Amino acid sequence: MDDKDVLKVNILNIVGTDFQKGKEMGCEFKKTASYSELEAIREWSNSVDSVKARSALNEVAPHLLEELAGFAEGMEWNLELVLKTFSGFDLELPPMGCTALVDHSGRYYRNYDFHHKLYDARIIINHSENHHTSIGFSQHRLGRLDGMNEKGLVVGLHFVNSERGGRGFVAPTIVRMVLDLCSNVDEACELLYHLPHKYFYNYSMADASGKSIIVETGPQGCNMITESPLACTNHFRSEGMRGWNRENIKGSMNRWYYANQLLEPSLQPGDIFQLFNQPTSPLFFKDYHQFFGTLHSVVYSPKERTATISIGADHEPKTISLQKVMKERTLPFKEIEGVIEPRE
Repeated sequence: MDDKDVLKVNILNIVGTDFQKGKEMGCEFKKTASYSELEAIREWSNSVDSVKARSALNEVAPHLLEELAGFAEGMEWNLELVLKTFSGFDLELPPMGCTALVDHSGRYYRNYDFHHKLYDARIIINHSENHHTSIGFSQHRLGRLDGMNEKGLVVGLHFVNSERGGRGFVAPTIVRMVLDLCSNVDEACELLYHLPHKYFYNYSMADASGKSIIVETGPQGCNMITESPLACTNHFRSEGMRGWNRENIKGSMNRWYYANQLLEPSLQPGDIFQLFNQPTSPLFFKDYHQFFGTLHSVVYSPKERTATISIGADHEPKTISLQKVMKERTLPFKEIEGVIEPRE
């Protein structure tokens, strides 16, 4: 890997039936996916049972089966292979890091930390007449790392632990379901309590009413923490869930303490975003080789339905209005570019 890599994140404006949208993404993926990305995805999906994946999706989100059928046609792959690889059911995923906070005004700030070579580098605006239209960063195309829907519901994932995993959906697929199916944090909580979870994750959420919550989830159950404002990282805090944390959560705790310091009412939104996105921030990381480098910083505004995004460190952010894109069906720009600079 070079000392610095330019990271380009494409923005896809996907319109049509679920099958048509899946086919479009399948064609796009076939043209752009790297060999290393495909090999990693196949390795993670070795143990997936396509029949059980189909059944689980059909019970909760059958529209995603239609999307995967279209994806299979676009990729020119067998549907069973697509179900194994992209359904998000029982996949084996490496740990991901992330920090989020919701400020006093209800804005949702987030850094996502992972390896840029295994990053979709896609923002997808998914238009729909049958479920909620949303904007979000994709993972394995079907899933989302974080996002906001047309109702102003925002959700992001936070890895906690992959030991003692169960049988269920991985977090990016769950984020996608929440965005598609839920209008507010109460509906999202109900869905999260109902779903089978593969691993242990936090989900931080905020909605247009100003309510914000953290849902701690795992194969053994869920717990809700209602806070406004809030800060969330990669460990469980409730008494009932703390026993499922990894042995070493010092880094997550340090980020959580620092993020809480940013919840002072005197700090302006631009100041908070800068403290997320500047390379010297305790919330920004360059450990890309260890799957812990900050790839994107984003601020979702549930009330205005806007997403303000920066790729890499300390780059001029760009803002997308979900409402405007829904109305005009056109994008203000088609990519956002940043520089990834690994730690020496």
